[in-house]
Amino acid sequence: MTTANVLTSLGAADLDTKQLVTDLVNAVKEPRQKQIDESKKKAEVAVSSIGLLKSALTSLQTAATELGSVGKLNKLSISNSNTGAVVAEAGSTSIAMPGNHSLAVTQLAQAKRMSSVGFASSTSVISPNAFTITLEAGKPITIAAGSTVAAAVSAINSAGGAVSARLINTGAGSTPYQIVLEGASGASNGFSPIDTAVSGTPDSFATGATSLTMSSVAGIQVGSVISGSGIAAGTRVIAIDSATKTITLSAATTGTSSGDYSFSLFPTVLQNAQDAMFTLNGVAMSRSGNVVTDALDGITLKLNSTSITPVNIGVSFDAADIAASAKNFVAAYNVLTEFIDTAKSSSFSGNATHWSVLGISLDRNGVLQLDESKFKATFEKNPGDVVKAMSNNASQPYIYSNSPSGLAGDMARAVYGMVRSTGSVSQVESAYEGKLTRLATEQTKLDKQIESVSARYEKQFSALNAVLAEFKATSKRLDSTFNSKNN
Repeated sequence: MTTANVLTSLGAADLDTKQLVTDLVNAVKEPRQKQIDESKKKAEVAVSSIGLLKSALTSLQTAATELGSVGKLNKLSISNSNTGAVVAEAGSTSIAMPGNHSLAVTQLAQAKRMSSVGFASSTSVISPNAFTITLEAGKPITIAAGSTVAAAVSAINSAGGAVSARLINTGAGSTPYQIVLEGASGASNGFSPIDTAVSGTPDSFATGATSLTMSSVAGIQVGSVISGSGIAAGTRVIAIDSATKTITLSAATTGTSSGDYSFSLFPTVLQNAQDAMFTLNGVAMSRSGNVVTDALDGITLKLNSTSITPVNIGVSFDAADIAASAKNFVAAYNVLTEFIDTAKSSSFSGNATHWSVLGISLDRNGVLQLDESKFKATFEKNPGDVVKAMSNNASQPYIYSNSPSGLAGDMARAVYGMVRSTGSVSQVESAYEGKLTRLATEQTKLDKQIESVSARYEKQFSALNAVLAEFKATSKRLDSTFNSKNN
């Protein structure tokens, strides 16, 4: 029995076995349970505190990264007289200089596009024989025998070259499906497909003439079968004129019996590759793409259309926005120092002189203060110097190396070193989380142990009760016997 008074069930109420078992079990359990509970409470408090610390550190890292990145500090106020023609944005690798600029776009960059002859469907077979398409010198692409139009597109794209392919449905006529090739933008990225070579058995023509010319306004149909007999192998030469879309078969003293011939799979040029052409502040320039990042320091120009009238672009610093980043940094720093109460010994104090020049300083209580007016004035006077001091002109803080990253960038790296998975704070957090896991295991083991001890005590006291009951019954019989003799 586990909850009933064993002795009572036997009619002997002198001994409360339930309470005895409880007291004995508690005597075994309480010391170890107390140790587990105390250790668990300490570990839980530690994990909670470390979580708050990591949160504060991460906030500081974010704020320091914001203040230690060129792209984040390059906060500009940009005016633009024609956003339809060009979009001007702050760059991420250098600081812009305030000023006014004139930009006229005469030509946009574009990629070359070519289209194939038409096919009835995406599953149309291009050729019964295997053939190759050469879109880049020295890089032939093999199209398997019996490949469909869709399979050819896949083969071209799988080759990983600079020219890509896609299948379109023009919706025109009985052969609306076309393969469109497209290269990268810029004049230097043009391409011209080399005539496609097809391997197969020698072709023959049913004619006794010494020459035969076949012409087609629409172009030679890929996969067409020309058959006949009566012409010996090696006695005819096939010539192709891609300009007139004609194939000429003529008699010759030399020839080939290999059966290889060529056809033009992509006869139509949709557009040619060209560079973007523009004039910036009176200087003619060209780029292979329409996103220009190196014409103006700290400014990215996105060319959208040509512009007959020059676009006027004005650039000035948004000092208030940059000061807001400094405010965020100060607030994050103070949250952290309030949490750990060690502002005087932090990494900030070592650079206090440099920070104070920017209007950032510690007060007597170790609280970071920002003189916003001083910060704005310093930035507006020497923006390049401020950016270098904060970031060492790095696009992002060098958190993975020891390269100098400026005042804010170095702090971001120091914080990252603590909160990353192998950092000191994360390791301590992992240690306490591991301790909680071990304590949970110990608690399970203790519960099983106590359950076993309780069962053992109950069994022992059940046996004791049985003995006591027997003893009491015997005692009653003896008393009865003695009493009867005395009477």
